[in-house]
Amino acid sequence: MADSQPSLIKAHKRVDTRDRQTRRPTYFSPLLHEISFKIQHPSFITFRDSICAISLLYATWRGLVALLHTKRLLLDRPVVHVCPSGGTESLTSCVLNVLIWDLILGIIGEWVWYVVSWGLVGAVVVFVGEEVMRQMRAKAK
Repeated sequence: MADSQPSLIKAHKRVDTRDRQTRRPTYFSPLLHEISFKIQHPSFITFRDSICAISLLYATWRGLVALLHTKRLLLDRPVVHVCPSGGTESLTSCVLNVLIWDLILGIIGEWVWYVVSWGLVGAVVVFVGEEVMRQMRAKAK
């Protein structure tokens, strides 16, 4: 009975688990390892980590708002409102006007404006907060 199995199955059953590597070093990401560790052990989350997470959530939310504005601009609005000349200009110039002015400079620029400005505020809050915590620890000693 045992001889009827293909040789690959026999070879697979004979593999010793001590010869296997636990992790491939080329696919290991220290950042993902740190994030995974902090998710599993929330007591190690620092003030800086929490501000970074809040900033990431805010940037994602602003990205979704920008995506909804883009959908409304490109799919929901009538062509007459997008190209107000009533079709006298060429389709190419109308599309370029919409893409350059409304989409890139308007919606994406608004996203960058909000995210970068609140990112700078977050950086100041982290700096001041860490300094205050450092001084409080020094006074406690």
